Amino acid sequence: MSAISKEKYLAFIFQNDKLIQKIIPESGPLNRFYSSLSNDALTDIVKFYGFNLERLDMENDISLLYILEKQFQTPQYEFSDPNYLLRQICGYDKPLLQSVNGVMASVNSMHGTESIDELYNWCKYKFISDKRYEEVLFHSEFDKYIVNKLISMKRKK
Repeated sequence: MSAISKEKYLAFIFQNDKLIQKIIPESGPLNRFYSSLSNDALTDIVKFYGFNLERLDMENDISLLYILEKQFQTPQYEFSDPNYLLRQICGYDKPLLQSVNGVMASVNSMHGTESIDELYNWCKYKFISDKRYEEVLFHSEFDKYIVNKLISMKRKK
């Protein structure tokens, strides 16, 4: 196993598929995100997005994962109405619209001290970890929607 830097890596200990311990920064919006993932879900995300992963399988079905957390670069866009963008992305699929709005509402309920970059990364992780959002995640306007929605929410606080 290569050298591990605690500034760059996150560590997770699983027994079977149950998270026993996580060693990650205490602050930041991604902390809550990681708490909700299973071993398989975390591994799937890591593999799909090409994160650096070190895995050590031990006795009693215990696995130790070290992951270099990927930081998504927040794209820059000219401001557009996020509600219009969401309607372009989801069309008239009401359950999908409500679900995406629910994720963004949870972002809005965070403490308010997080930067747009931190919130953007939380959103990206949240959407990539749930297969229900595959269709919208790869839509050409989806990143633009996230950025504009975050800017809109920050302006209203």
